[in-house]
Amino acid sequence: SQYKNKALALRRLRRRISFEVRTTTDWLRFDEDNLVEEIPDVLRAILPWAKVRNRIGRKSEGRAQAEQLLLDVLDEMKGSISDAAKALGGTTGQLAKVVTGDHELLAAANAIRATHNFPPLHQRNHRRPSRKTLEEERATTRKHLDEVCDRRIDGDASSSAPPMTTPPTTPISTSATTSANPE
Repeated sequence: SQYKNKALALRRLRRRISFEVRTTTDWLRFDEDNLVEEIPDVLRAILPWAKVRNRIGRKSEGRAQAEQLLLDVLDEMKGSISDAAKALGGTTGQLAKVVTGDHELLAAANAIRATHNFPPLHQRNHRRPSRKTLEEERATTRKHLDEVCDRRIDGDASSSAPPMTTPPTTPISTSATTSANPE
């Protein structure tokens, strides 16, 4: 319906604004341990290490404001994830997981990092491979290692040929099969 479309469009617009517009960081004051003295509740609600009563989910209306504050801290720390995480009382891995968990937030964080000459972060792969996929990869690796070892044993280790991906096949001649049938 038109009402739902408007609401979704407004949410997308708020989020885009939060990614592109940096706000003042007057609230960002550090104590003697170089930690932020008081983290706004909205920002604390998306930090996994912060103890809060109500978390802000991905579809919550307050998410855009929280992400904007997070990006403001990242910008204030000159794009350094580790410095921003330390300032917010978490670890680098915890903050990196928050940032890389959403591709739009990741793109905004990478834009900030690029302005401060940091390399981009990469999207996390949340899907674990299935057991079948892992077993297939192990079998392929074992097969490849066996082929490499066989080539080295045969004295072909000095060649710079690329590793074989499929075993060589020898053609079967029709004359050999017809002579094997005695009548």
